[in-house]
Amino acid sequence: MTRAILDALAWQSAQRCLPKTRNVVHPISQLPVLRSGYFCFVDAAWIAQSSLAGSGWVFQSATALEKETATYSAGCRRLPSALSAEAWAIKSALLHALQLGRTDLMVLSDSKSVVDALTSNISINEIYGLLMEIRALRVSFHSLCFNFISRSANAIADATAKLSFCNVDGRGTLSSGYVRLV
Repeated sequence: MTRAILDALAWQSAQRCLPKTRNVVHPISQLPVLRSGYFCFVDAAWIAQSSLAGSGWVFQSATALEKETATYSAGCRRLPSALSAEAWAIKSALLHALQLGRTDLMVLSDSKSVVDALTSNISINEIYGLLMEIRALRVSFHSLCFNFISRSANAIADATAKLSFCNVDGRGTLSSGYVRLV
């Protein structure tokens, strides 16, 4: 699993060196600068045939003095949709951030629907319960914001979420708890 993450990091790094053939806006460069705290890149993977979902997130220090990056994944349960998997991944990352004492957080996700629901307080029936749980967690953070990013800017979290399926046991369930990958 570590090798796959390292390969994903190398691929992403190599893409920065390639000449641009089209105009691509990288939302990461448009995000507000964090003076302290962490970026939390979050993604989910979902298999329709089994309804299994896995999640992955990357904590990256926002300060130049502390260049920590840590990649985690979590096993999951069966979820009814990719949208619910995305919301569950954000909730899992937030709970883990609180366990680690990371209460200044900017969550970055490529799920526009979930980010829009969290930033505008709109409801989506399909994930209503998860949205309420995420909103309830806000009071535990010193600062918490949610931003949409492109899938290409979220490649490491995406790869990490897919790697979480490597922990599926014979009964089709994923291991519980958080696994630090890198």
